[in-house]
Amino acid sequence: MQDGAAPTLAGVTTADRVSDGTVDNLTVTFTEAVAAGSVEAADFAIDSADGLSGTVSGVTDDDGDATVNVTLVNVTLAGQADTGSNPTLAYASGTGAAVQDAAGNRMADTTSDPATDGAAPYPVQITMVDGLTADGTVDIIGIRYSENVSASSPEAVDYSLGGSDADAVTIDEASIFDQASMNDSVVALNVTAPANDTGLDLTLSYDASAGASGSITDGSNPAVSVSDRSIRDAAAPLMQSVTTVSFGSGTVGMIQVVFTEPVDDGTVDPGDFSLSTGSVDSVRKSLTMDNQTQLGWLASPRTPASHPT
Repeated sequence: MQDGAAPTLAGVTTADRVSDGTVDNLTVTFTEAVAAGSVEAADFAIDSADGLSGTVSGVTDDDGDATVNVTLVNVTLAGQADTGSNPTLAYASGTGAAVQDAAGNRMADTTSDPATDGAAPYPVQITMVDGLTADGTVDIIGIRYSENVSASSPEAVDYSLGGSDADAVTIDEASIFDQASMNDSVVALNVTAPANDTGLDLTLSYDASAGASGSITDGSNPAVSVSDRSIRDAAAPLMQSVTTVSFGSGTVGMIQVVFTEPVDDGTVDPGDFSLSTGSVDSVRKSLTMDNQTQLGWLASPRTPASHPT
């Protein structure tokens, strides 16, 4: 019997092959084997509905069976990396060879159903914050994944720290950060860290096989292990101590401020400080400590009894 039925799309599955939090490949399955060389990237496009965008840049494994891989670039959801994207793939035959089977039956223009999620969640940003008490001590490390990971059961044992300050910090607990604006994509690690230090040098590793295997997941795909990822400093400096400095005459002429981490000289402005007595008229960086700043103090009159706050 002669084959008169043309192939069509049977299914599409996403993948993040380079592990960067973005869908970069679609495995396309046809309803039958298609002729080698008949699948062309120019004939396919990504549906841009719901803020999804991306470009088809190539085709691989076009070798005469029912499956090919379509390479994608710049696939994002509303401008953000999202391995939970479920794009549809549109096909429109161009002027060249159309997708066809061995009998020459050409595939009609069509659009696939939403792709099956085959891309694992990936930590796109890791941040340390002084979030619980804002007291100059890092207490949370937040890990933002490339998609919703609310199906996960985070475990502290899955994570480990590196960097020069790793020995001074312990990971106490791991949980999903429950905030709608984050789409349940953040795992929060509660940590115990040194007091009065918001400038820690840390890296983070995740071992998918530690504890319960695959504890971080999107519900279908477990997150892969990562090693020594840098942690962004989002813990703001605070004033750790304020000390008056006397001149030779015994009067207070300078106020020495120590912050919880080194600060950028260009961001310290006299006008940002106020005193209970007098005013700040100048700023000078300490020559001995990176996190120490000296403020020039104006008071009238300057007396040994003046103790500004």
